[in-house]
Amino acid sequence: MVALTPELLVSASGDSYDVGLLVDRLRLRLDSFVAEARSAIMAQVPAYGQNDQADLREEVASNCAQVFGIFLDTLAAGRPPVPGDFPMAAGYAARRSGAGIALEDFLKAFRVGQAALWEQVRATAVDLPGGSEAAAAVVGHLMATIEAGSSAAARAYVDSTNLRATDVARVERDLMEDLLSGRADTAATRTEVLAGAGLAADSRVLVGIGLPRDPEGTAPFLPEAADLVSRAVAQSVGGVVVVRQDEVVAVVPVDELGEATVMARLTRLVESLSSRGVPVTFGFSTVHAGLAAVPAAHREAELARSTLGDRPGLLALSSMSTLDYLVTCADDSARRLIRPAVRAFIEEDACDGGVLVDTLLKYVAADMNARSAAVQLHVHVNTIYYRLDRITERTGHDLRRLDEAFELLLAVRLLAA
Repeated sequence: MVALTPELLVSASGDSYDVGLLVDRLRLRLDSFVAEARSAIMAQVPAYGQNDQADLREEVASNCAQVFGIFLDTLAAGRPPVPGDFPMAAGYAARRSGAGIALEDFLKAFRVGQAALWEQVRATAVDLPGGSEAAAAVVGHLMATIEAGSSAAARAYVDSTNLRATDVARVERDLMEDLLSGRADTAATRTEVLAGAGLAADSRVLVGIGLPRDPEGTAPFLPEAADLVSRAVAQSVGGVVVVRQDEVVAVVPVDELGEATVMARLTRLVESLSSRGVPVTFGFSTVHAGLAAVPAAHREAELARSTLGDRPGLLALSSMSTLDYLVTCADDSARRLIRPAVRAFIEEDACDGGVLVDTLLKYVAADMNARSAAVQLHVHVNTIYYRLDRITERTGHDLRRLDEAFELLLAVRLLAA
């Protein structure tokens, strides 16, 4: 067993030498150690070797020199290194996190650098008396350096990532408020966030509003579910997606993928979330050109979502017919315009099972072809003629005239809505 003290390295055979001598020899070769470690990191960690961040190689070398210096200082002092010996870890970790280097790669680079250092230490120590056993003592100190340094680096990386995520989330919320308030010019100045979301001032966009539902029906809104939904949407189709008040609001680009692909992905996502116990009611606007149109698109998304009511699922306004849209947007005045005789007919027929209204709907859907309607209803064509005559008698609408048939159909849809 080898004993390590501030003054001496003592081997099992009794040979000893000054720790200071070893440290001095190692310091003389520090530049060589750093160069070897940097080369090893760039070669063995693709996230570093393929990264085009300016000054990355210089920063890696500087960090290696600082870590190696801590190793030598604590070796000379005869004490194990602790995380507090690595104050530079915070800034270095923040820059690596900001460059998109994952924690796994960040820590791998740290270990690769220490392994390169060990090779140099071993080569230096073996030339001293009791060299092999002395090297064994030094590797224990190096392991302690790796443990303390990687602990400090990992904690700094996670803290930096969390802080950066918080900052990005805040900027995205501010950006969304600018967009929804019609401040497109202000929003356009946030070029970095927009570019990261795949957006530009003239992008064609969809706006969506989602309301996560409690599968047990005990609460209308779950913040945890909203966070999950917002992240899932952003990962699936990009864009700026935030939790705003009690909703998930998304501004999604469609230039690259196209509306059909975006909506197909979102539909699958909503179905997947529901199957995982996170039902969500999502409404999406039609495609609008430019960020200045986001407020109008947001109003469309509100209409689409409200049309679904409390039912989980996704409704895109572009999938609605013009008639569906007009019925959905109709107010009480539109319903008051329905003539009393027509209203009475619809309400009374509903009480009788809705046979005549169902016949009307099938007749119109069959392009006002009585024979086609009869096939759909599995009745004789004379039965269709009889029912249509009854409708005409009770409403005063001649169903052979397109305008009168449409007006009656609209009344049925308005009252049903």
